[in-house]
Amino acid sequence: MRAKAEQWWHLPGAAERRARVAGARAAALQLLAGHPLTTYPDGPVVDHVELFGLTDGPPPSYREVTALADGATVCGVLRPPIGRMVFLDQPDGGEPLLLDTRRLTGWALRAAAPAPCSGVELRPHRRPPAPDAQGALF
Repeated sequence: MRAKAEQWWHLPGAAERRARVAGARAAALQLLAGHPLTTYPDGPVVDHVELFGLTDGPPPSYREVTALADGATVCGVLRPPIGRMVFLDQPDGGEPLLLDTRRLTGWALRAAAPAPCSGVELRPHRRPPAPDAQGALF
């Protein structure tokens, strides 16, 4: 998951994403040629980057939920989910949280009034420099 999330900051432009997805689909269809599967080679290539709110990448900084203690409370306003990952905007305007929803297995979920999180271990993340950006000389 970490490698996937790190790449959110370095997504190529829409045309390149479309070309990559079309190329991957063409390669998959070639591999499946002759198999008794129903494929849909003429369907449109759909880019969901905007739907997931990643047009400009993830927030410049956020905190990833790495562990939940017994009785933990995780609050926030959900952004559109990215697969099993969700960003939660914090009611106090602080850095959003990134939560892998698999961590919620077995937990009771319910609507709650805005409140600070508790019983949660967090790891900070910040937007790295662009891959081609030069660091300071001095």
